[in-house]
Amino acid sequence: MVSVDQAYMVGHMKNADGSINNKNVVLSAACEAAELFQCMMSVNQKLEDWQRFNHTLEMHLRSVECEKIHDICQAVYGMKHPSDELEGLYLAREDEQICLLYYQVFVGYAGNQYYFSRSAVQTEGGNNQ
Repeated sequence: MVSVDQAYMVGHMKNADGSINNKNVVLSAACEAAELFQCMMSVNQKLEDWQRFNHTLEMHLRSVECEKIHDICQAVYGMKHPSDELEGLYLAREDEQICLLYYQVFVGYAGNQYYFSRSAVQTEGGNNQ
């Protein structure tokens, strides 16, 4: 992900009146989740691993353990990009109002990537579950 500073990232996710800019939060989280999915699939193409990974993220989201979600995702991302960071996940934690929405969208989109990929494999007659 492109390196940005905290003030820009948080400012970009808020409207002038201080309310959350839902569109920008959703776009940022979805893009970062897609980036993580591409990274994971280039390292390991077993969809069953992605399913377990996403289940773990969902469990941490239910407990509102955003720091654990960040750490897990960063470890996976670091397999392919050792010197880069998923900055949106990190910076979103700095603003309580944005944090939960960002993480909900991120985990939800990551789960969708699994289901879309599984459906595509099944449609093509593959067996990559």
